[in-house]
Amino acid sequence: MVQTLTNASKLLRRVDRLLRARYGSPRLGNKRHPISELVYIILSARTRGVEHEAFYRRLRRTFPRWEAARDAPTRQIEHVIHDAGLSRIKARQIKSILRTITRDFGDLSGAGLRRLSAEDLERYLASLPGVGLKTARCVMLYSFDLDVFPVDTHCMRLFQNLGLLDGLMRFEAAQDPLQSMVPRGIRYSLHVNAVAHGRATCTASPRCGECVIRTLCRAPRRAAGGGSDNGWI
Repeated sequence: MVQTLTNASKLLRRVDRLLRARYGSPRLGNKRHPISELVYIILSARTRGVEHEAFYRRLRRTFPRWEAARDAPTRQIEHVIHDAGLSRIKARQIKSILRTITRDFGDLSGAGLRRLSAEDLERYLASLPGVGLKTARCVMLYSFDLDVFPVDTHCMRLFQNLGLLDGLMRFEAAQDPLQSMVPRGIRYSLHVNAVAHGRATCTASPRCGECVIRTLCRAPRRAAGGGSDNGWI
């Protein structure tokens, strides 16, 4: 970490205002039901762009109720999502998650999860097969409206470009330190707009000329024609 929490907080509030004005805090397809959100995030891993949304819709058409997926053979789930990448692993994870939640709470309504404290909910979700802190906090943010900050690859890139992360931290290890930097009250908007920014502008071939936070960015800037001007914003 290269800045104090006070300086980071001020910078992130400014970035949040700029990104919110540009992208409008989109929902990004995430789900209100916690079980649906868990499956949605599992499907998004190692899947290009937003293709996981199509795989999620295909899964729901085959299994309108999660109980049906829980009780289906794993190979049937795998067949439905076979183009999603790591489909065998994801199918096993989905089935195991559905069975574990049923075992622990009696059903897949999500009511049992809603009775947990925020700390217990995070601990429980992160203990599920294939679920780490990032996925757990996505469920907490989107399905429970809790003030947490999931750190995905887009958020990591944003923090690196802002000079808030030196680039040496491992993904899972970054969850708590980066969340602690983000002021409460802007964690939802900064997360979703960082994802929108990463998908639309700060991509693998960044369009720096269109970037609304380019004056705050410390990454080498690409010239309008696609090359680098070897300068710093």
